[in-house]
This record gives sequence, C-alpha cells and structure tokens, in this order.
Amino acid sequence: MAVILVGLFVGFVLVGQRQIFRKKAAATAVLSFSSSAFSIAPGNQFIVGVNLNTGGQAIVGADILVKFDPTRLALVSMSNNPTNNTNFKTYAPVTSTGTFDTARVVNCTNNGVATGCPSGVGVVEFGITAFDWANNALTTAYTGTLLVSNLTFKVISCPPGQTSCTAPLSFVYTNGLTTDSNVVVNAAGSTTPEDILSSTSTSTVTITGSNDACLSDVTVDGLVDLRDYGQLASNWLSTNPSPPRADINRDGLVDIRDYGLLASKWLGTCP
Repeated sequence: MAVILVGLFVGFVLVGQRQIFRKKAAATAVLSFSSSAFSIAPGNQFIVGVNLNTGGQAIVGADILVKFDPTRLALVSMSNNPTNNTNFKTYAPVTSTGTFDTARVVNCTNNGVATGCPSGVGVVEFGITAFDWANNALTTAYTGTLLVSNLTFKVISCPPGQTSCTAPLSFVYTNGLTTDSNVVVNAAGSTTPEDILSSTSTSTVTITGSNDACLSDVTVDGLVDLRDYGQLASNWLSTNPSPPRADINRDGLVDIRDYGLLASKWLGTCP
C-alpha cells in the first residue's frame, strides 16, 4: 500500500506503508461479496460488490485486498462509494488532488509492475477512511452495513481446449494477521488503531469455455496486436512471466507455441 493519509486518527496508515494494527478489540466485522457465484463466457464482463458489515462497532477505515487468478480474470474498473456514504469520503490510494487513483490500482492489479504495487498482480488493493480530503477534516466513524465498491472484471478464458474452469475471488485475510485486509476502530483510551475483522466470504466465477483470441489478448485491451506481441517478446522463455497472461497457452513457458497461438489470432478481437 502506498499513500499515507496525514493528519488522520493517530498512527492510522492506509494504502501505503502497512501498519501493524493491534488485534485487541472484539472482532465483529465481516467482508463479503454481493454474489457467491457467477457463470460467464470468455470476453464478457461482470460486476461484484464488496460489502462491509461493521458488526455493531463504529469504524474509521478499512484496508481491502481482493485476490483472483490474473490468467483468467482482469480488473476493468471500480465504482467506489456507490451509495454516497458521507463517512468514507476518501478512498486510497489517492492522486495529488485527493481523488481515487483508479488507473494505478487497475495497473497494479492486472500487471503488478508499477511502483507502489506491494501485493503484485492478481490483488485489488485499496482503502477507505473517515476523512474528507476536500475540506481536510475528519468525518464521523461509521456503524452498519455498507456497499464499499463495485468491481468490474473481464473474463479472459479457460486454458486452450477446456470447456469449463473456475476463477475464485477471495479476500486476502488470515485470522490474527493485521497486515492484510483489516477493518479498523479507534478504541476509547487508545492511540493505536485496532483491527476488528472477524471473517470474509468467497465467490466463484465459472468460465464457460476457451477463446484463443482472448488468451492472445495479453494486454486485455480487446485486440490482438503489436502490444501483445511486445509482452510475449519481453517474457520470451520465461517460466514466470509478468504479466502471467504472456504465457498464452498456459503451459508454464513462454515460447514458440505461444507465438503460434498469437499469430493465428492476429488482429482478432476479444469483446
């Protein structure tokens, strides 16, 4: 995480240098997805909501990390604060003007090569805080259930020849660990933020088939062209390509077989 929100509650850090929150307050908060299952064909998009239930406690912020398989899904966009909640007016990371840096999050999530991408490819990482950037003022803590963000994903494809495969969505969370997803309260009489996240849910995306054009569209821009060839060339003979989509046929090695598949779909489209 990468941006320190200065002047907030004491010691509270979001999307920047992760802080070790205390795990002392009663854990009651839950992070969940709006749906537990999707069935989508290659090249199509779907929207999944990220829900937060504070479990009756007043929270001042949260760090949210959503993990997925970047060879089967790609993040397209995020619609934050869809209910116009007045408590969480700042979503991080932010640009120099205080607005949410969508481009950075999407690039980190899909490619994992830009600076300030600590979790790497395949993790959507962002934070919310009870702060009004425009007025440089704290807002009140929030209690209740909130739709934090709607994430739009594009389905890439199953590996070549597969008629069905799955792509799980999950929150990066381990019980007792405070450097992953967390939900934060400022406990009375304490100067240290406390993590109250107790559990998370998962969602499973079933991909209904394989599409060679979508596999060859390494940059996920909808067209198989020189940009995709460039990704292939820069990862030539790699067994750990970045992004992982450069291994077009998903056999663990970027080689002539991947080039052959890309060439066969040259200037093809993945809607």
